[in-house]
Amino acid sequence: MKGLTQPQARVFGFISGYIKNNGHSPTFREIQTHFSFASLGSVYAYIKALKKKGLLADQKNATISLKAEIARLESTEIQLPFIGHLAAGFPIEIFHQAQTVAIPPSIVAHPEDTYVLKAKGDTLIDEHIMDGDLLLIEAKSSANEGELVVATLNYRNTIVKRFFPEGSYIRLEGSDGRHEPIILNPDELQIQGVVIGLIRNYI
Repeated sequence: MKGLTQPQARVFGFISGYIKNNGHSPTFREIQTHFSFASLGSVYAYIKALKKKGLLADQKNATISLKAEIARLESTEIQLPFIGHLAAGFPIEIFHQAQTVAIPPSIVAHPEDTYVLKAKGDTLIDEHIMDGDLLLIEAKSSANEGELVVATLNYRNTIVKRFFPEGSYIRLEGSDGRHEPIILNPDELQIQGVVIGLIRNYI
């Protein structure tokens, strides 16, 4: 396909075929599983590239949809992919059906790279994150010093901690500083994204 790398063409072909066979878009987890990507961040990188080339676009009721061209409509809100629940120590629970959530555009610098997770339970209270909070995650596979990351340890359990690279090791610390830091080798940690915002429902 003209203008696409071979990996991009394979991802586009999978999405196109999935929609044709199922009548709706694949989830981000389904794309990750199909191509054995290491993280959801890899999926978002491909989706972003295909959007820029006019092959994919977001719609209100679908995470990914195919269109002949992208319609640019002004709105007081933007729709971000709402992909699942997050609890520290457990894998991220990905929704089976694609969902979106409306967010004020002023709080998101890069909406094309941003997705939403909902905190579940009190496992993130040390990071001042409460049950039901919506976390805005910028999809990345790396982070800067001091950023709050969503990551998996050895491709399994999820962790939300402050990221500090230290030579050949990585130090992870809680925001409240009450617990001992976690020291890891870089290959033990897979960063899924960086927390860039939080929305709390006080009702």
